Amino acid sequence: MGADGQSQDEQAKGILAPASPKVWVITIGVACLIAGVIITNARNGGDEHKSVVESSDTAAASATLAEEATVIWTQFETAAQACDQASDRVKAELQSPDGTPYSTYPLSKDAVYACDAATSAIFALEPPNGAPDALKEEFQTALSACYRAYRGKQNVFQRLTKVLDGDARPSTMQAVQNEMQTAEGHMVTCVPGLMAAVEQATGKFPEPVQR
Repeated sequence: MGADGQSQDEQAKGILAPASPKVWVITIGVACLIAGVIITNARNGGDEHKSVVESSDTAAASATLAEEATVIWTQFETAAQACDQASDRVKAELQSPDGTPYSTYPLSKDAVYACDAATSAIFALEPPNGAPDALKEEFQTALSACYRAYRGKQNVFQRLTKVLDGDARPSTMQAVQNEMQTAEGHMVTCVPGLMAAVEQATGKFPEPVQR
């Protein structure tokens, strides 16, 4: 308790007023875009693609190629999981009636680190050795898009952290929106493209890793 009887949290909230409510409202809007656009596209994009891919004939894949492709898919899903879950935690806190910049800031920082780790792991993935050249190219295109998408998500949270720290300048907000649009564009290619490549290699549609 402070000298005037206020708790540390109450004092902190007093210091932020009156600017923080405006910053917080803007930040909630940014969070809705992050969670509602980028994350939704990451998971629903594959479902939309599924109806198209499953209706086409797929070539029988060798056991070795199928195994390689399955490992790539599993490693991608595992790498992306930490970033996606960190994103969900930020979204939940921002949308919570009890959420504050103080409670959300460390979660946003965690998301930066989680998405950076995901990006590094995805960068290390390579197309299956046993795949024909055309299929290798499909894998590479999808993996490159995934790398850029998750690097973009990391950049979004880096920008969001600045907003939570009080930087609500128009230039900062515009930078957040630009990063989100970039990540969204790559995510549209990432998951559906990788699923399609894996299906061609294995002969079956890949299922999400249990989370």
